[in-house]
Parts: sequence; structure tokens; C-alpha cells
Amino acid sequence: MRERQKRYIERLRTRLMAERGNKCERCGAGPEANPLEWAHVKPTALYGRGRGSAHRLLDVKNNPDHYKLFCVPCHKDHDEIGPPPENPNVLLEEEIPF
Repeated sequence: MRERQKRYIERLRTRLMAERGNKCERCGAGPEANPLEWAHVKPTALYGRGRGSAHRLLDVKNNPDHYKLFCVPCHKDHDEIGPPPENPNVLLEEEIPF
């Protein structure tokens, strides 16, 4: 990748993360605790981990409501158990008291 493109991608990454507060949108942890990653919350044409940071960032830029910025542990949890329910009165199975 040319140097000019690298600088553009780095500026884009910085801007997009700043727009999300530079912290995990799930737990509030900053990048000093765990690296931050873009997680799909709605499908786009681009899917899967590691599809190229330039392609991912451009997809985040073009589809901002389809992504959340999560730390690595929260991204893993999101991928394994899914997003929190839309209705806050609905409990996840592991939250149901016995």
C-alpha cells in the first residue's frame, strides 16, 4: 500500500474511533485495557474477521449503524452470545434466577 494510502487509513481509523469515544461501546474500556475492534451488529457485504483493515474501515465509514466498537473480550462475547435483547425486560437465559 502506498504511503499516502496508509496515512489516509490511519487518519480514518483515528476519526472513526474518536466518533465512538475511543472506548468499548459495551463495557466502556479504553484501548489501554484491550485492543478495540469493529464488530458487526447488522450484516453488510463485508463479513468475518481480518478482511483487511482498509476495507473494514471503509465499510464502517459507509455503514456506521452496522458496527459497534468493542474491546476484544466484548467482541468475543458478542459473537458467542449475540447482542443484548432489544427489550430490556427480556432476560438472557443465564440471567434467569432459579
